[in-house]
Amino acid sequence: MQGVFDEFWNYAQYTQTLTDCFLNPPEHMRDIMVAMAQNPEVLKDHFGLA
Repeated sequence: MQGVFDEFWNYAQYTQTLTDCFLNPPEHMRDIMVAMAQNPEVLKDHFGLA
């Protein structure tokens, strides 16, 4: 049973961390998200879409 959970958690830990960041983002992440929403160039640069 532990092996099954370990395999699941090996993947799920990253999505859980991302979800936590969006639910209660640290101040620097809020600043980045606001900047991306207000400036398409920041968004493109952040996601490497330039």
